[in-house]
Amino acid sequence: MPVLDAHSGAKVLVTGVNGYVATGVAKELLEQGFSVRGTVIVDDITKEGAFDEAVKGVDAVEHMASPLPGNLKDEDPEVYIKPAVEGTLSIFNSILKHGNQIKRVVLTSSIGAVMPPLRSQTTLNEDNWAEEFVDIVGRRGRDSSSVEKYIASKTLSEKAAWDFYTQNKNQIAWDLVVLNPANALGPQFQDFKSLNELSRSVQVWYEFVAMDQPEEYLQATLSYVDIGDVTLAHVEALKKEAAGGQRIILSSGCMTWQDARNDLFMRKPEYYTSGILKRGNPELRGKVMFTFNSTKAQDILGIKYRTWDETMAATMDEFEKRGFFA
Repeated sequence: MPVLDAHSGAKVLVTGVNGYVATGVAKELLEQGFSVRGTVIVDDITKEGAFDEAVKGVDAVEHMASPLPGNLKDEDPEVYIKPAVEGTLSIFNSILKHGNQIKRVVLTSSIGAVMPPLRSQTTLNEDNWAEEFVDIVGRRGRDSSSVEKYIASKTLSEKAAWDFYTQNKNQIAWDLVVLNPANALGPQFQDFKSLNELSRSVQVWYEFVAMDQPEEYLQATLSYVDIGDVTLAHVEALKKEAAGGQRIILSSGCMTWQDARNDLFMRKPEYYTSGILKRGNPELRGKVMFTFNSTKAQDILGIKYRTWDETMAATMDEFEKRGFFA
């Protein structure tokens, strides 16, 4: 597939452009010289033809829009699974019908779609899938946990994308790239006024480093990546010919949540002594149950992952600037 050239006036559609990662992607695209068209509100992304007009006249698509109900506990799994899968198929069908000049589609999936239930310490790569969670949710239904439902929905929506791409290869002139980012942390691109308005990945980070949590949660594994690496990867995925047809993990490291708290205590002890942040159990020793081989992003996209220190400095600066630790 031809590589998109930022200076050729190429136009990129970014769906859900008001989202945390999508806002950063649109910013990076514009800074590199691309033209950007964004969708903010689509009445029903699962509706046939919902994206018909949006895909006309663009050279590439960054599909990032995906609904996220606030709390899936006790809910029918289809509350999340249906819009995730049908929303993906809706835009792919629109591209098939009206995206004649599109050269590449980049789909934002999740590291969750890579992760099967873990029974021992494991290193995961792009060959891994979370299909066992799909089976668990199928059996347990409403009794499945929120995490299980989330992972099942991301797995099924990504599978639907790859199946659509494979089945229609003889009719299309574009290729597909799927990115699977870990928890994205770092600066915020939107003017949020409260913690409730933050992206879910940053909310989760705050809940697990700042609030009281059971020790079993603090022993769990955090996988993270800097938001700047995620946004850059999305743009490079449009430009690198070798990315076509690839599934690419974005993760710069893993640690336990208690280790994250211990690190932040070293950085900002005043927030713990004042009680704003909760220390948990500094002596708690948990195992990092999974790590990722995320070198494909480096080899194909040229990503040089930011360090934990860089990401945490940027995240803490953001919270301080907005007065969230006051």
